[in-house]
Amino acid sequence: MATKILEACNGLSDKTLRDRVWRLMNDELFDIVEMTSCEMLRDKVNLDFSASGVTSSGLVLPGDLIGIDAVRDEDGYDIPERDRADVEPHEFGYRYYRFKTSSTPLYTGEDCVMNKNSVSFVSQGLKVSAAVSSVVGQYVNFKDYLGFYKITAQNTTTGVFTITPNFGGESETRCHFVLRHPRTDSMVMIDEDEAQVLDEAVDVYYWKYPTPLYNDYDIIPMARTELLELRVLRKLPQAKMNRPVSLNELQAAEAAFKKSNPSFPRSARPRDKRNNPFNFTTCPFKRRT
Repeated sequence: MATKILEACNGLSDKTLRDRVWRLMNDELFDIVEMTSCEMLRDKVNLDFSASGVTSSGLVLPGDLIGIDAVRDEDGYDIPERDRADVEPHEFGYRYYRFKTSSTPLYTGEDCVMNKNSVSFVSQGLKVSAAVSSVVGQYVNFKDYLGFYKITAQNTTTGVFTITPNFGGESETRCHFVLRHPRTDSMVMIDEDEAQVLDEAVDVYYWKYPTPLYNDYDIIPMARTELLELRVLRKLPQAKMNRPVSLNELQAAEAAFKKSNPSFPRSARPRDKRNNPFNFTTCPFKRRT
């Protein structure tokens, strides 16, 4: 896609323009996937509220989460979301609400060392930090690069932290990084009496931010990519002569993109608007006894 855009700008040999195109592609990609649940970016995580150490602050959700498609209990029932500031009292069944885990990162460092396409980074400061003992499972952001990287292992001797996916940016020394971005959400589940639930586990179905694009062979996680191409072209003055993009064309591409993502499947165990399972044994349309 980058080559096609550069051709429209007559800028195949312009390195500055090439870098700008790649940056715009990633910026627009991250904006587009926030619009709707993208099938290629859907994932699932299990949250066990009955685990030891769970407090009134609930459990932290994945750092790369954009939005939630569904939350289901162990019996397959959907659990509805409610606003934390306006939970309806005495509502039947479980509900959950979300809130920002913290207004500040868990840890901020300036000594990150990493190589292009690396699966790990090194930070001596994070290794010896008294505020953070184990960071496995946390998400990290680097400098001004887009993308969230999950820490899968740590070496407390060498200060090497393994991440996934691979970091595709440039090699860095003494790079700024943030552990658990302030946008990270936590979840609390409550019962019909608004008491916190601490004896259940749920599956959270969500869609997440993609891996940034750095190479021509990187897969764009969109069923239809016309919208991404058009949004980048529309922001490049160099493309206005050879490939102008109208607002109508852009709106049609956005509608096609949203239509290309099938809705997340609903639970086969329906409940009414008060989250009460339907019980046909009490149906009034039957023969009287």
